[in-house]
Amino acid sequence: FVMNAVKAKELFTKDVEYSVIMEGEKKVGVGIIDAFTGRVLEGRRWSDGLHQSIEAREGIEVSEMSKVIAKVTYQSLFRQFGRLSGMTGTAMADATELELTYDLKVTPVPTALPIARRDYPDVTFKTRKAGNDALVKEIINVGGGEPDGRPCLIGTTSVAQSEQIVAALAAKGIQTELLNASPKNAPRESEIVAQAGRAGVVTVATNMAGRGTDILLGGCPTTMARIKTRSILVDNGVISKEEADTLPPTPVESYFPAPLDEDITFALKNAAASIRVARGDDMKAIDLDELLTVSTDTTEGPDDPDHIVLLRDAAEAVKDLYKEILSEEKEVVKALGGLYVMGTNRHESSRIDKQLRGRSGRQGDPGTSRFFLSFEDDMFVIFGGDNLQNILKTFRVSDDMPVEAPQVTKALDNVQEQVEEKYREIREQI
Repeated sequence: FVMNAVKAKELFTKDVEYSVIMEGEKKVGVGIIDAFTGRVLEGRRWSDGLHQSIEAREGIEVSEMSKVIAKVTYQSLFRQFGRLSGMTGTAMADATELELTYDLKVTPVPTALPIARRDYPDVTFKTRKAGNDALVKEIINVGGGEPDGRPCLIGTTSVAQSEQIVAALAAKGIQTELLNASPKNAPRESEIVAQAGRAGVVTVATNMAGRGTDILLGGCPTTMARIKTRSILVDNGVISKEEADTLPPTPVESYFPAPLDEDITFALKNAAASIRVARGDDMKAIDLDELLTVSTDTTEGPDDPDHIVLLRDAAEAVKDLYKEILSEEKEVVKALGGLYVMGTNRHESSRIDKQLRGRSGRQGDPGTSRFFLSFEDDMFVIFGGDNLQNILKTFRVSDDMPVEAPQVTKALDNVQEQVEEKYREIREQI
């Protein structure tokens, strides 16, 4: 317990390893942040008093210590299944381990269209502030935040860093969308990702790995249509106000590409009235989400009730309206060069960096990626940063001078390989 108390004080950083959960102005708990996805892990707690030590450190009422009844490693769990398979865009990096551990061969599937993304070399600065300043300058240069500019996606490795980038952009008058582990942002994930490919939109996100959503150039008409349909159904009383409060807030009207005409509005209100008759007054928010999924993501069946048919037709009309406008915007964004992905840090695993880069240039679309690093980043500091700092002093490199040397990129690649090998050896022992 004493050792875990010391760990909590010295090794765990707020908004990096964990997030403080708030209810209004009151701190009510500690949420563990997943290092790979940037999300708060619901219901997960550290054991052996570590969670309680962090609660005490943050001035939160200390909860009861959980007791581990049983535990199993992923390797042992997966080996219980007679058949195993999987699909991911970055499996080749771990092909050897997958074959040795699970006896699974990795087969690469060629892309349907040639990759048109340009991956620029990393640029490295002496300080983190200089790296952030260069990133902000690059966003301004490509028109980020302007109605006719390129969409930009900035990937960070922590909540604290994402909020620093947002503040730096706000100081330059650039409005951003923030997607991180903060509980207030998590419910808006689909809404933020749906418009991340629109002209001039700047999105700041912690670790885009595992988000499971494509960023479509010009915006996603399907998600926008679903959000608009849900909004009008809620306004027309298909669920109670208490249930409506549990849903993510409806975006402002300027979020949507066009206002709805009278015919579509009437069709949505007619569908809402039909739902109220069919489902009554006790419909829950989760039932509404299920209804929207059936209406927007499934094909029409012969046994579909009238309220589903009406809702499907109305939602399809909204989608068609948005699709026509967003398809024009898509061509504008493609002409500008597509989505520009910028990273602020290299991750310990190269797979996570590749997943961030891979958000751009999907399905043969154009795109660009570049990492803005600093010699103050953890990867440099922990693994041989002193030698690099001495070189910088010898050559009198100024803070704002970018170091775009292949040797630096190669050194980082070697560090990533060493770290991955270390973790691989640990997993072999489990």
